[in-house]
Amino acid sequence: MHVRGALIATLGLALAACSAQVAVAAPHERDDSRPQAQRRYAELVEIDTTVAAALDRAECEANICPSALRICELADQICEIAGRHDGDRELGIRCADSRRRCDRVTERVGAACDC
Repeated sequence: MHVRGALIATLGLALAACSAQVAVAAPHERDDSRPQAQRRYAELVEIDTTVAAALDRAECEANICPSALRICELADQICEIAGRHDGDRELGIRCADSRRRCDRVTERVGAACDC
């Protein structure tokens, strides 16, 4: 009977330890990186549209080179967020599209303007 009491006490301590670990576990922190990626992507698309329209008019406006740089900065940020959310298909698609836009604007602006 003494062995049974020790076993019950040991199990009780183990359960108490598990309960303590659960109670101490940190709550999930709010992750707002997906909305950040969405806002950055919207900004990237808007800038890309503006730059493409200026290049179609064969105009090398003063803000074209900084705008092209901003597109690539945004692409880097979007892809960094996508990397933290491995397996998120939507973020992966936005990352790939952002990279293509960066490559395209870099090529087009480089060919048309002195940056």
